[in-house]
Amino acid sequence: MPTRDLTLAMVGSGGDGVVTMGEMMAQAGARDGLNVIKVEAYGPQIRGGESSCTLRMSAEPISAQGDAVDVLIVFNWADFGRFKGEVVPKSDAVILYEASDPTPLADVKIPTATNATWMPVPFLELATKATGTKAAKNIVTLGILAELFGIPQESVRKAVEFKFGKKKAGVLEANLKGFAAGREFAGTIGVDVSARRLEYTISAPKLVMTGNEACAVAALHAGCRFFAGYPITPSSEVLHFLSEWLPRSGGRIVQTEDELSALGAIIGGSFAGVKSMTSTSGPGLSLRAEMLGLASMAEIPVVILDVQRGGPSTGLPTKSEQSDLYMAVFGSHGDAPRIVLAPTDVEDCFHATVDAFNIAEETQLPVIVLSDQAIGQSRQTVEMANLVHEVLDRRTPTAEEL
Repeated sequence: MPTRDLTLAMVGSGGDGVVTMGEMMAQAGARDGLNVIKVEAYGPQIRGGESSCTLRMSAEPISAQGDAVDVLIVFNWADFGRFKGEVVPKSDAVILYEASDPTPLADVKIPTATNATWMPVPFLELATKATGTKAAKNIVTLGILAELFGIPQESVRKAVEFKFGKKKAGVLEANLKGFAAGREFAGTIGVDVSARRLEYTISAPKLVMTGNEACAVAALHAGCRFFAGYPITPSSEVLHFLSEWLPRSGGRIVQTEDELSALGAIIGGSFAGVKSMTSTSGPGLSLRAEMLGLASMAEIPVVILDVQRGGPSTGLPTKSEQSDLYMAVFGSHGDAPRIVLAPTDVEDCFHATVDAFNIAEETQLPVIVLSDQAIGQSRQTVEMANLVHEVLDRRTPTAEEL
């Protein structure tokens, strides 16, 4: 009997395209109106290292990626060992793995997969034959998954076209060949996985975005016209997004020389008359304590987005933690009030950020939005109609009042 809820996990090394594959499947599901949550896990390396991507697709409302996966794809068993605590297959999961992996299957220990279906797949060989390069194995895998598990094939194809359509001549064609080769191979497997086949009715398309993107969109919606920031994982995507879109809305963006300067810049921007915002993570919030007190003392409305990460000091930039609350609420000398909001999911990132601007304007105080790496960097579908929120415009003095 088909399912209305399917969770997949992909594990591989840097360059295997694990995250890209999850991204295209998420876009395909959102295009068909499915509810989607995509969560990534990766190391601190700029390039390379191990990575995993967990994707949940459902015809029903969902709020988390779940505790266990229905389908596991492993490009490299050595990489999987690093994610055993995060990627847990169900007892009857379907496990597809690279047939040429040197690790003996007897050495692979997955205690939860007591009744799993194990399927060796020559991902590398199929990709090389179809496209001339092993780099396309993630696209071959997309074809296999679409054929076996009912992931929307036409929408996946459109996602591939969107991803590679602007590349140099031949790249899109090669990837479409890889996608077709995966679908063709899936037809030869001969294993019954119908219980894991996704069944749904196509409905209105949804947006799919990260929490960081939702906060950035909310800032634009709320009337933010100045943003200053310093790159810091896991909040840098806010800086990246607004560097492209804020100037198109008549705003300005500055990448400052350090964390302290970023908060100082937006205090100046707000004092000059425009709604202003910055983003950071735990270490940056620590450095900004005295400047936060200045915003409170001078009654200057600003918004600070803190995308929390793991550990004290430099900590764990690519891991999630919710440990900045005391710093956000009490981190200042003297009696310096500020307001702290915490979104619950990606859609709430939008509403909480607009609320932050409104409250800052109403109270003339700094407002901190406490997100975290899990919300900030995971992708989730959002109903387009839900991205509406009342905005409190900045009140400026009239000539008579001046």
